[in-house]
Amino acid sequence: MLKDAKFINVGYGTDESMPANRKSYPGPDARWSSVSGFRSLHDAWLYMSGNPHLGYGGTCYGDSGGPTLHKDAAGVETIVALTVWGDAPCKSTNNNYRVDTGESLAFVLDMIGRNG
Repeated sequence: MLKDAKFINVGYGTDESMPANRKSYPGPDARWSSVSGFRSLHDAWLYMSGNPHLGYGGTCYGDSGGPTLHKDAAGVETIVALTVWGDAPCKSTNNNYRVDTGESLAFVLDMIGRNG
């Protein structure tokens, strides 16, 4: 099932068509979201494909902390990970920290308890 999964990356990083020396947070040249394919899953990491030849985009410089969403067959979007790093061309590095692990859930519940 994961092999064919698509993920929506939301962030304020640079646009893949923008010159590498120009950054925008956000602005008229900012890219607000991209769709990535599944690459692999590890203990705490979701690695995604941003390969433009497959119609995907990746995460960009400046997207860190943004949510990664998965839309199920009923159209319900769920946050499954947070962007940790992307790259300047927005296509080769798309590594996100999973939010469904025990450590992630414990952190979120602790923060809610402290700040709720």
